Amino acid sequence: MNIIGQNRKKINLEKILFCNSFIMICLVLSLFVIQGCNIGAKHPALVDANLPEMIRIKELFFDIKPESCFKVSPDGKKIAWLGERRKKTTIFFKTIGKNDTKCLNHNFAKSTIHFNRFYWAQDSRHILYPIWEEFFGQVHIYAADTQNHIKVAKDLTPDKNNSYQIHQILKNDPMHIILQKYGISETITKTSTIDLVKLNIITAKTQKLSQNPGDVYSWITDRNGNLKARIVLTDLIKRSLEIQGSTADIWNPILTWTIDDSVKFLGFSPEYKSLYLFSNVGRDRIGLIEMDIKTQKQKLIVDDPTSDMENIVISHVSNKPIAAAAYPDYQKKYLLDSSYADLFEAFNSNEKKSINIISKDNQERLATLTVMTSTNVSWFLYNRDTKEKELLATRFSPEYSKKLSIMKPISYKSRDGLLINGYLTLPTGTSGKSLPMVLYVHGGPWSRDYWGLSPTVQLLSNRGYAVLQINFRGSSGYGRAFMEAGKGEFAGKMHTDLIDGVDWVVGQGIADPDKIAILGQSYGGYASLVGLAFTPDVFACGVDVNGIANLETFLKSKDVKNDDYKIWYKWQTYVGDPENPEDLETLKAKSPFFHVDKINKPLLIVQGAKDKRVPRSEADAMVKALKSNNKEVKYILFPKESHYILWWSNRFRMINNIENFFGEHLGGRRILTDSI
Repeated sequence: MNIIGQNRKKINLEKILFCNSFIMICLVLSLFVIQGCNIGAKHPALVDANLPEMIRIKELFFDIKPESCFKVSPDGKKIAWLGERRKKTTIFFKTIGKNDTKCLNHNFAKSTIHFNRFYWAQDSRHILYPIWEEFFGQVHIYAADTQNHIKVAKDLTPDKNNSYQIHQILKNDPMHIILQKYGISETITKTSTIDLVKLNIITAKTQKLSQNPGDVYSWITDRNGNLKARIVLTDLIKRSLEIQGSTADIWNPILTWTIDDSVKFLGFSPEYKSLYLFSNVGRDRIGLIEMDIKTQKQKLIVDDPTSDMENIVISHVSNKPIAAAAYPDYQKKYLLDSSYADLFEAFNSNEKKSINIISKDNQERLATLTVMTSTNVSWFLYNRDTKEKELLATRFSPEYSKKLSIMKPISYKSRDGLLINGYLTLPTGTSGKSLPMVLYVHGGPWSRDYWGLSPTVQLLSNRGYAVLQINFRGSSGYGRAFMEAGKGEFAGKMHTDLIDGVDWVVGQGIADPDKIAILGQSYGGYASLVGLAFTPDVFACGVDVNGIANLETFLKSKDVKNDDYKIWYKWQTYVGDPENPEDLETLKAKSPFFHVDKINKPLLIVQGAKDKRVPRSEADAMVKALKSNNKEVKYILFPKESHYILWWSNRFRMINNIENFFGEHLGGRRILTDSI
């Protein structure tokens, strides 16, 4: 072989070696990206801890397998559920007892099922579901045919000017359902204008059942869809429950209350002589009430001594309450019909859990239920005739659940003596002492935290953090007085309740006082900003997701003022009116935006650009002010997201950034690079 040939062979061999090396490098890099770079804990309490293996974000937040939200058809022959297909939430169904699972052909590539809700039509053939065309935008109702599942689901409400909600599935008319039709008012003097329409699920033709005169807050129909009552706004502050009289234009008021009360219609008694309500009118806590229509006398059926009644199951056979629940700490179930005791006794054990009925067939012989602990959730099909229970799915395997941490209720006294409830989750495999901690603040603020499985809590705990959740004053669930104790206490006692909780955990030796972070979304985001601005020495860092920075500009924003008047009224009552000069000074005093100079710890701000509840301008102004004052801030803006970060890729990016932010500033474990 000549020199040229030898050189050519050498060059080709070098090319082959280079290509093989390049391929190997690419494979290694791809594995690095897929598996992520695990960075061990640096905090002293975690370095030698026996922490479980690292859990990927995808496993906790985005793996919808195994499936969830199982619902039995009215005839008791089929079952449908939510699952994942091509990274989208999809509806599956099958015949009970057979292995014939099929997937509906949905057509919402750029939308999402509204709050993961779907419904069986009374014909047990069609499946109905609302779709959010855009978050906080229009909701359309779709219908899919299980006998022709390949066919694309049909939009039954293509109207572009209104939003729709399923009001009632009619048992006596399988081809029709009743919808609420919303036309949003231009001013805050009225809430959304609600009309009732009857819709044919095959032809999509509608028939108007009621025309809102402008003051109806809610329409009430009987089990056959006949209009029987309504709730009206007698003025901006008062509401009235009215029963229809002898003619369609006669309405007789039987109960009045103010905007500060809580009243929810639940159903009529079998003979239509009385009705069931959740109500706190004239009382502190919400209880289950039976009210005689003719005499207006009220009878308390059940209440809880410390918390509001929240959940109710009513039989559609007897039309009587079956069970109710309150949540003082764990779920507290009240059985109201002993003939249904088997439904709950079949799942009772010494383990703490929440048991909820999801669906029942028409005869109430079959039911689907969820059984939730703080480390898992399972779905069951229960046969009341055979007393057999079938496990349909479980979120995690028993082995996987062992990686997760137990959430436990706590309580403590605030500095002014108020009893505060909350939840504490300690990371598995640690001593439970001197841990880095995340104070995770709920939104609302007229909302609350509940005991149970929380992906966010479990991810933080898996990384080595104790997680503290507090139902501070102003939160719902613990009675009227507890909520109203939050009036005027933004950045005041609502905040010191959080600080008192932190002090309580530190005093127990559980948390390292130098490594505590604050995290929250919406009001929780505001609380995070308040934490860093008003108590800068308490927290090592903070994360604000779609939070309020300036109460004045927030309350003056058009979208906030055009919201439901009840929400606007609460903001005025609890926080203040920006048009009132005296209130304006208070609003500024309680706004983190005007206290940027006091912030001395790192901050991560996340915002959806299309947020209509907390406008993007809040985050933009806060970030600009922080940078102008040379403060450490990282800003993540999602151009197409709204008040909640929903799309998988964006949500993954947000969670991964929070994980690494805490890892850097608190010393917990983290996956530097992960993949959805």
